[in-house]
Amino acid sequence: MQNILMPEYMKSFRCIGSQCNALCCQLWNVSVDDHFLNQINAINDNELLFILKKSLVIINDHNNNQIVYISMNENGRCPFLDHSDLCLIQKKIGEPFLASICYTYPRVINCLNGRYELSAVMSCPEIIRKAIFNPNKMVFIENQIPITNQTFINKTIDFNTLKDDWHPFLPSIIQLVIEIIQYRNVTIADRLLLIGFLFQKLQDNIDQCNYANLQTVILMYNDLLKNNHVDRISSQLSKNSLVKINTFVNLTLMRLNAEYSINTDKEKYQSYVSKILDGIHFQKDSDTQNILNYEQTLQTYAKDYFDHHEYIFENYLVNMMFKNVFPIKYSDMTIFEEYCMLIVCYTLLRFQISAIAGYQKQINQELIVQVMSYFSSVVDHDSNYINAMKQQLKDHGMLNMAYMSILLLE
Repeated sequence: MQNILMPEYMKSFRCIGSQCNALCCQLWNVSVDDHFLNQINAINDNELLFILKKSLVIINDHNNNQIVYISMNENGRCPFLDHSDLCLIQKKIGEPFLASICYTYPRVINCLNGRYELSAVMSCPEIIRKAIFNPNKMVFIENQIPITNQTFINKTIDFNTLKDDWHPFLPSIIQLVIEIIQYRNVTIADRLLLIGFLFQKLQDNIDQCNYANLQTVILMYNDLLKNNHVDRISSQLSKNSLVKINTFVNLTLMRLNAEYSINTDKEKYQSYVSKILDGIHFQKDSDTQNILNYEQTLQTYAKDYFDHHEYIFENYLVNMMFKNVFPIKYSDMTIFEEYCMLIVCYTLLRFQISAIAGYQKQINQELIVQVMSYFSSVVDHDSNYINAMKQQLKDHGMLNMAYMSILLLE
């Protein structure tokens, strides 16, 4: 058993199996690890062996490293699912034979400086129900769980051995970001803007190799929270609804591109996009009307609900930051670029919830669960798509605080 830090909601999480309306065993090819490969010789079930022979794929990556995975069938489903959406491997020969990713999902386990941290992905609807609808702040607790060679470890990081001189400050940055997101004296938008200005200062010092100044910046923002000196920044800024709407529509449509839609049920995503566009009554080449339609949808179906349930998005962000070890999820991004992509994904999610609420002419917890789960599946799980969005925004000079402010204002 290993000591582990985790959000308290993980204590009560249980997979609801075939009662779940969202299959985790679909869309994504399942990476196969050595544990699974070593178990294959012990399988003597003819049905399982036949499926394995058909679905096991072995390829080499660009570094000539061997990659083994189970490919989904023509319907985008795992070939080991039975007619009741239960796993044939677990059903016939037991959990010890599962691939590590299947054994661990939807849990995400990171090991930071030798300490294990446990959270979960929001593509699982039951995780969403457990994690985000508690009006109290998300609490972290110490617990013990077994860590075996079957456990999939998402990240293993020793901050003190990372190559860049600013990395020893990461634990303080991570803690400060969580504290800012849970600072309820101002709106979520104000909290995220504050993090943006923090990261802008940190990035400037990192770029200039002024590492000694990082601690000063961190302490300055800690003092702002401690002394309740956080301004309502958003009230001083102006909206630009046209830029915002066009950005969200373009990024949503971008996912239809074959290059970014690997392992996606294209027909299902096309239907989802149609509901989004219908929900805001989007009309091509009609900017003024699109602004009016979007604002009406937001005000009628979402704005009041969002304002009275800010804890939903607070909990969503806390969970995502903790799970991703924000701001170092992506090795090829600067910390300010990671901040920008956090804002893009978060505001795009809010936009899509608003649009689907407009389509269904209502908003409630189950709608949020459905949209958030699907969004996580097609966006959060796809680093190619996220990198493509980042590159497009970067090419258009949009990875800056002015643009992030436009996305955040409603």
